[in-house]
Amino acid sequence: MTTDTKPSKFKSSAMIAYMLLLSGLLTFGVFSIAGAAFAYFKRKEALEAGEDMYVDHFRWIIRTFWIAVPLALMNLLLIPLGIGMLTAGVTYLWVFYRGMYGAKVLTDLKSPYSNRQAQTS
Repeated sequence: MTTDTKPSKFKSSAMIAYMLLLSGLLTFGVFSIAGAAFAYFKRKEALEAGEDMYVDHFRWIIRTFWIAVPLALMNLLLIPLGIGMLTAGVTYLWVFYRGMYGAKVLTDLKSPYSNRQAQTS
């Protein structure tokens, strides 16, 4: 479990990436692309600085984005069948949950993977 006791310069960068990810929900993904790109750049910097908890946050954002992209494409294909809007709503809620959960554990200075790691140990 990766936790940190003091904030670092990457905390504000991670929060910006979360806010961009969540803003993408209102802009059909445009800001989500910016958030994922920003997370890629900052993840490399955090990795070089040895800030593992922030690397986890940037990885969480990137994975959320890359899982949401095929889900959104699938939703577009399902619209003619009449269930695309329902699945789009589920995808929307899932991205919203991941973004809010990540931002919450960031303010607690914990890794978004800390609960999962504690359960498997």
